[in-house]
Amino acid sequence: VEKKDVMSANSAAAASTDEDSQGLVVTFLLMVVVGSVNKIFFKLQTVPMYNYPNFLNLMNCFLFVPICFAYIIPVAKYGLPGATANGERIRPITEEHMNMSKKPFAIMGLLDGCSMILQTFASINLPGPLLILLPQAAIPISMALSRKIMGETYAVSQYIGATIVAMGIVTVLMPMFTDSGGGVDQERCVAYDMEDNCYICEDETNANACLSHIDELSGQVMCQWTSDVSAEDGDAANSSLFWSGIMILSCIPMTLSSIYKEMALGGENGMELDPVFLNGWVALFQFMFALVLAVPAGMASEPPVEPKDLPQNLWDGFKCYTGTGSIFTGCHPDDHCSTEAALFVNIYLGVNLIYNLLIVLILKYGSSNILYLASTIMVPVGNLAFTLPFMPDPSVLRITDILGLAVIMLGLSVYRFGQDIVKKLSGNAASDDRAGDNDDATVAYVEFVDDDSSTTNNTSFAE
Repeated sequence: VEKKDVMSANSAAAASTDEDSQGLVVTFLLMVVVGSVNKIFFKLQTVPMYNYPNFLNLMNCFLFVPICFAYIIPVAKYGLPGATANGERIRPITEEHMNMSKKPFAIMGLLDGCSMILQTFASINLPGPLLILLPQAAIPISMALSRKIMGETYAVSQYIGATIVAMGIVTVLMPMFTDSGGGVDQERCVAYDMEDNCYICEDETNANACLSHIDELSGQVMCQWTSDVSAEDGDAANSSLFWSGIMILSCIPMTLSSIYKEMALGGENGMELDPVFLNGWVALFQFMFALVLAVPAGMASEPPVEPKDLPQNLWDGFKCYTGTGSIFTGCHPDDHCSTEAALFVNIYLGVNLIYNLLIVLILKYGSSNILYLASTIMVPVGNLAFTLPFMPDPSVLRITDILGLAVIMLGLSVYRFGQDIVKKLSGNAASDDRAGDNDDATVAYVEFVDDDSSTTNNTSFAE
């Protein structure tokens, strides 16, 4: 009877393990799909909202505040509904938490706010593939800052991987340094008055259509069909290089925020915090700092928004989000407010919430390696998605883009999995050496223990 009970228990445990594994696989696949969609719509939302990056940034920051505090306030007061321990309702947010100093949250909010506003403004002015490739600069930047501030040490494979990632980013940016678009000169339609007629001329693809635009008052041709646009290309290259630098620069406050969170909340004296409680307070301070940063950010945007015009720009951004455009001249009129603004922005906001939830689930029930693998797969998936013909303003892959993507993927793989691969190969080699004097059953046992201990260590690290 005891033997049957043990076998039943083992069968139940095995079935439970299989269900957990299947659930983790589903979560992993969802993570790849949702994460890729999240990256894509981070760019797509800027297409209809091109003239309103400050509104877009403030809206993205503010969204998490009411959602998080709708959880924080009742849970802090009444505890988790339906969750009890020793006859009392579980309270993941205690009075001690509510009364703790909010200074750490303010510092995190400032750093996250700086990073977010830099990324939002860069996303307005950069093509989609660069928005996926350039943030990988966070790897070498985080290694340098962590080593300087916290004295962290890294494996040789991580240094090699970070160096390869940096080389890949330089490869992607190379055409901007050389002011070359990677192609041959071709004729195009250009407006004489870029401020008022840019959008009228830029969509024409042949000389007859280009020259057909006549000003009704003056009778003059509004557009010219020309290949002499070297100065325009040079300005575009310089602009792309500038905003690429801004995107890379955003990795610094983002990394500093992560380091500060580890220093302020980790360690022996660190207080264990509910993740929604932490994110809610950080989001609140991030939104407050975003309001202040909106002034200098507006002046740095293209075209610049003066402080006195900022309230009107934010109001126009809200109107665009609700379907009403306000700008109808220049190269970027509000032509897509009524059809795409609310759709793209709301999809991004919803997907971003699901994406953050999946991160928590993977770290809680899986391991950080699974998260790393999903994040690595998202890079080529998201990058190539922007080249699909149905994308708004699809990107054209140049040879430097393909080479840069390949190099960055190699660097990411070496950085994230190089050490585990070396350990596994070393363990297999040691197992093969010991197997010379043992039977097959012993070899199988050694390999099983190695695999199991590896899984256990990953799970412990995630927790």
